[in-house]
Amino acid sequence: MHNNSGPQRAFTGESLREIAFPLGGIGTGTVSLGGRGQLRDWEIFNRPAKGRDLPYTFFCIYTEQDGGPGQARVLERQILPPYSAGFGLPTGRVSGLPRFKEATFHGEYPFAWIDFHDETLPVQVRLEAFNPFIPMNEKDSGLPAAYFNWTITNATDKPVRASIACCVLNAVGYNGKDQLGNRFNAQFGQNVNEWRWDETLSGLFMSGTKYPHDSPQFGTMGIATPQAGTRESDRPVLFCTYKKRWERAGWWDDAQNFWDEFRHGRGEFPTDMEEVARERGQMLAPNASPEGQTDVGTLGLLTTLQPGQSATLPFVLTWHFPNLTNTWNREESVKGKTLGNWYATEWADAWDVARYAVANR
Repeated sequence: MHNNSGPQRAFTGESLREIAFPLGGIGTGTVSLGGRGQLRDWEIFNRPAKGRDLPYTFFCIYTEQDGGPGQARVLERQILPPYSAGFGLPTGRVSGLPRFKEATFHGEYPFAWIDFHDETLPVQVRLEAFNPFIPMNEKDSGLPAAYFNWTITNATDKPVRASIACCVLNAVGYNGKDQLGNRFNAQFGQNVNEWRWDETLSGLFMSGTKYPHDSPQFGTMGIATPQAGTRESDRPVLFCTYKKRWERAGWWDDAQNFWDEFRHGRGEFPTDMEEVARERGQMLAPNASPEGQTDVGTLGLLTTLQPGQSATLPFVLTWHFPNLTNTWNREESVKGKTLGNWYATEWADAWDVARYAVANR
């Protein structure tokens, strides 16, 4: 026998094309981390879904060296060819926005690491993504969640302001099988993005009221981060910023306006006046999406790094689609029968999952 043990291989360039690293607990469905850093193959909606993407769902970064101009990038390696398509590359993947020149992927399941390379930026960026897989612990190994730890390092001799943001389409109502091109689809409507925070976490909770609670298309999603930050002088300070929903514009103005706001706002979004009103006791009903539309929400973390300093910016993506239905069996006695998901017996919704995931990370 030959002993082939050794370090895991590193993948870069063309080798990144076919990598799809599944993130998600046992029996929860998964979203895959592509070799370039993109999120692909969204199978959290109780169906196989190879090749199914969520439009406008990605991480991005803003950096600004002290005294220099700011730069923004989608946190992915440049898209690999071919670039030809009937109407160009999909706009839902924000194909025209700038990305990193190269990336290196390492995988040791349930962990994946991607190092992003671009000498024009003042920072070095590394992603650690993982599943909560713990031997002999079926509960924590069955968490419908994916962890993303972004570590950024100031590679210059001047302070650097940096922001990492996660954009997520509120896909509540999606049947998990149709190809989505943007945020407009007859399956959507009455989708709601809420900003939530408590002593342990902050983030966006995504829900919808179009479908009854026993529908296969009923569920919730969340993107959260620990309510973190320290004001100690020798550590970077993290601050949350968020945008509950992108502008409900037609054509591609919603994505363009978001990107302009992200760049011109130096990675930070304006104060949400609806939340200010709530804090003052002026309770406002959530602004649900119109029929045939859903919204994109963005959660960001900001920090300032001194020369040589590093900071890790943590995010957790969660989902909760409880009504798994038997769609694969042709026998009339079981076809269409609701089976349910085990995780729905432990957590009430995606925010409940996020609170548990953050508290026990």
